[in-house]
Amino acid sequence: MRDQQQFGENWTVHQLHTLASEKGVRVEATDWSDARDLTRLLIATLNGRRLMETFTLGELEDLPSHQETQADIRKRLQVLIAQALTP
Repeated sequence: MRDQQQFGENWTVHQLHTLASEKGVRVEATDWSDARDLTRLLIATLNGRRLMETFTLGELEDLPSHQETQADIRKRLQVLIAQALTP
């Protein structure tokens, strides 16, 4: 299960970089932290702003095989990117 979680975290960060570059947003740093039971917190610095999003372990572990989960996570990352663009 840890391998699936690691894959999900790496996939999520890769998607963040890809989506951010499409919008001209600079990803300066990313880190993962334990949030609560069965959740992980993505901490990202985008255009100088520190932003966070929580993901469940289930979401991260399901990413390889669930397109709905992938689409949901992309939408949530786009919200983070939009927050980085707002003054």
